[in-house]
Amino acid sequence: MIYALLEPNTRRIRYVGSTVCIADRIRLHWSQRSTRQTILAAWLRTLDVMPDHHVLEEVPVEQRWDAEAYYTGIIRQIVGNNLLNVHDGTKIHGSPRSDETKQKISGSLKGRSNTHPLKGSENGSSKLSEDDVLEIRSSDDSLRVLAARYGVSHIAIHAVRLRHTWTHI
Repeated sequence: MIYALLEPNTRRIRYVGSTVCIADRIRLHWSQRSTRQTILAAWLRTLDVMPDHHVLEEVPVEQRWDAEAYYTGIIRQIVGNNLLNVHDGTKIHGSPRSDETKQKISGSLKGRSNTHPLKGSENGSSKLSEDDVLEIRSSDDSLRVLAARYGVSHIAIHAVRLRHTWTHI
């Protein structure tokens, strides 16, 4: 889902983002306004109320970075420097790497295994079990509620739900 945050008084678009859960994402932006050092957080600190949002388009999750880049580019042409996005979506999440960068990364990884030897609860640093992961994925509770329940961050819960982690289950 591609969304825009709107200036409360003028209703003009100030930020474009992508998410799988708009309510959680907006609450996260608002809750992090005092702790994050970003242009978006600085703008949010100037507001008395949480900004409105508008869903620009529903897109499949695998296409969200491209869609975010598209909308950011189009809207930046319209509103110019008033758009608070630092990147267009692809620079962080999917931009092609230069050949030089690929060689540096490849060189730094030589000799390392490309698979983690211990997965899931076999990994001694894991705070979750396979049963926890299945419960998280089937739960309708918010990221924050689940994070408190399992003693991990809301970002870890989000990664589990998106299947970015615990992919073997």
